[in-house]
Amino acid sequence: MNNCTPKLLRRLESRPISTLKAHPLNARAFDDLTGAAFETLKADIERRGLQHPVDILPDGTIISGHQRVLVGLELGWTEIKCRVRFDLDAAGPDAVALALVNDNVQRRHLSKLQKTRAFLAIRGIENAAQCSGGQLTELLDELGEYIGACQRSARRYVRIIGTPREIQHAFDRGEISINAADKVANLSEVKQRQLADKIRQGGSPKALVTAALPKKPDPHAEDQPLLPVPQITAALEQLAKSRQAGAWTHPRQLKALRRAIDALVAVLV
Repeated sequence: MNNCTPKLLRRLESRPISTLKAHPLNARAFDDLTGAAFETLKADIERRGLQHPVDILPDGTIISGHQRVLVGLELGWTEIKCRVRFDLDAAGPDAVALALVNDNVQRRHLSKLQKTRAFLAIRGIENAAQCSGGQLTELLDELGEYIGACQRSARRYVRIIGTPREIQHAFDRGEISINAADKVANLSEVKQRQLADKIRQGGSPKALVTAALPKKPDPHAEDQPLLPVPQITAALEQLAKSRQAGAWTHPRQLKALRRAIDALVAVLV
């Protein structure tokens, strides 16, 4: 007779909601639901009850169900139905992290940027810039396949993940372009934080980002410095070749060149 008792893998039980604690990876990888999305989940749970128990480790660390726990607190619950995952606890931290991320990816409609954050979090990467050339290329290839993007876009998403959440949220809401968000990643940490603070205070992300990014000099502006003689000569030669080839030249370029020539003639005379 076999007297061995099989290992307990999972157990359903009610736990005091105050004893549960969020997994630290959850805040790094995902945002809490807010606004209409949170209210929709709250209304559904209030109407139908908790349809899926919260997965936790034996010590009360939440694996899946962070948003359900927040709803329970909003509704004034003192206890919540849980499924204690002895199997994941025995499998180790990597298995727990994978289960946490996969549950969120499957349950929530995540943007490519949000999927990028989850992808990096599950690999324990906080700063992809610290990866070596070969490692980074491999990482971007895997990420591109994971989120359905080319390597160039994957690189941009990784850079944007390094900006404050306010910038990331503005990008996800379509308030700033991927190009603008990527340029914000080039700003100093202090400037990024100042920008995030202003957005949090209600400022327009598009207007604030546009004002914060360095401006490119307008080559056709009236107040541009005069070109030196060698550049004027080269520009005239290029203009002559363009005219012979029938190429179109912007009137502003012609005007700027004419001003430079006139100023040069005035100096020589």
